[in-house]
Amino acid sequence: QFANLALVASIGARLTGLRWAGFFAAIFWVLNGSGIEPLGWCCVYNQVLCGFFLLGAFHFLLRYVETGERRYNWLQWGAFLVGFGALELNVVYPVVAAAYTLLVGQAKKSPRFARMHKAEPYATLPMFAVSIAYAVAHNFAAPAWKTGGYAMHFTGAMFRTLGKYWTWSVGPTFLFTPYYLPTWLLPTGIAVVSAGLLGFLVWKLRAGERAALFCLVWYLAVLAPVLPLRDHMTEYYVFLPAI
Repeated sequence: QFANLALVASIGARLTGLRWAGFFAAIFWVLNGSGIEPLGWCCVYNQVLCGFFLLGAFHFLLRYVETGERRYNWLQWGAFLVGFGALELNVVYPVVAAAYTLLVGQAKKSPRFARMHKAEPYATLPMFAVSIAYAVAHNFAAPAWKTGGYAMHFTGAMFRTLGKYWTWSVGPTFLFTPYYLPTWLLPTGIAVVSAGLLGFLVWKLRAGERAALFCLVWYLAVLAPVLPLRDHMTEYYVFLPAI
């Protein structure tokens, strides 16, 4: 997790151009309540491990975009492939890589990189092929449950699940607090924080800074695989999206 925090700080600084922004990104992640179980329960340490490979692969993608040096692309691929040994959630990495490339990377890449890789957004397609192949093989080896807590429900309930996970991301898990608070205080606080984030996103997009939209894509992409689990909502599922 210390390595993860270093990666978050480095990635945050590169996305924003501000070292202090990367530093506080790591601090806010530490303070998020979703980290209690991954850091305190052996059963879900793979959340921390998966985070290391997702962040590591993305870090090398950033270095590849900045320098055009192919060794960083190979390191990205290495982290991506090894990540499948940590957690199935690793399948979402191609979405993260493609989103960055399309939203941010095109504006940041060096002239040398631009000359070498004019069709660079399509370079993530082989990663999608790997993720799809892994998903098919995984489903063959361990078919999805049809009933019970791990049954997948691709219905409108996914939006309710997303809404609840969002409240756990910007507010306390399960909306629990050990202190007595007026019933209106937590929902109001969550609404205020959410409105602030939305306003910040709109402000940055109007200024042409699409890194803010990429961060929203990260959240939704990394959370998406668990949204169909309507009957198995777990607090640590927002640990990696909250990055």
